Amino acid sequence: MSTESHNRLRSIVRSVVHTGSVVHVVLEGPDGELFTTLLTAAAVDRLDLGPGDELEATMQVAEVAVDGRRAQPVRRHVPARTLHGGVELSRAAV
Repeated sequence: MSTESHNRLRSIVRSVVHTGSVVHVVLEGPDGELFTTLLTAAAVDRLDLGPGDELEATMQVAEVAVDGRRAQPVRRHVPARTLHGGVELSRAAV
């Protein structure tokens, strides 16, 4: 995956919702836009993610749903902007 600047987004974790082995993590980007990514519970535990954490999200997106409109079908809609694909989160150096 390329790590060009357009694939990276400094973010703040706004919520972490556990739904079994999958966790919905809502990130707020620098412009205030909200993004939801689905991670494994193990990944969230390993990163020790919680609301207010600052991090950098590196994205490789296969499909995107924006305001309920999709370029490609997805199984279900998650509120806010939804990223389906690879998202790598790392602690931001602030």
